[in-house]
Amino acid sequence: MPPAPFEVLVVCTANLCRSPMAERFLGAALQELQEQGVGTEGATGWTVRSAGTRGFQDQPMHPLSEQVLTERGASADGFRSRPITAEMVRSSGLVLTAAREHRAAVVQLVPAAVRRTFTLRQFARLCGAVPPIPADDPQGSGKRLVTEALLARSDVQPVGGDLDDLADPIGQPVESFRRCADLVHEAVAAIVAPLRR
Repeated sequence: MPPAPFEVLVVCTANLCRSPMAERFLGAALQELQEQGVGTEGATGWTVRSAGTRGFQDQPMHPLSEQVLTERGASADGFRSRPITAEMVRSSGLVLTAAREHRAAVVQLVPAAVRRTFTLRQFARLCGAVPPIPADDPQGSGKRLVTEALLARSDVQPVGGDLDDLADPIGQPVESFRRCADLVHEAVAAIVAPLRR
């Protein structure tokens, strides 16, 4: 029987712009690890999904989010938005949020998730100090990544809180979506780096 997947939940406000981009970029990065034969078991055993704290049910992602995903070679196919639920948080081994306000909302919904809930950019910074993670099984590699990131807090310089947030590009021109996508892509690269080493 295959091991249970390690579930990652990405959260923003409406689940139309930031969290869909992060879901798809992280999923693509894990797929790339599998194709390269790096951490194959761990990469195939992770699932990534997203939701919104004030999310709409069953809506397509924002057209400009879809555009910037496509520009970077990721797929928006089949995406549908959804509001966050306590069960989604409980079943996730890692919750990544677009901003501190979303992290606070997640922890208010499920207080027990506090030690596995981070902003995306905060978790990426912490992963820069994480040693290589053997990807021998999905739950093991995922849980260890979270544990090592928590331990890295004592070694990683804190930054101003707003630097941990992804600005919401909604209502802005495509350049704002591209800037957001660049930050998400950079964060995802840092998060999967310990699985590549």
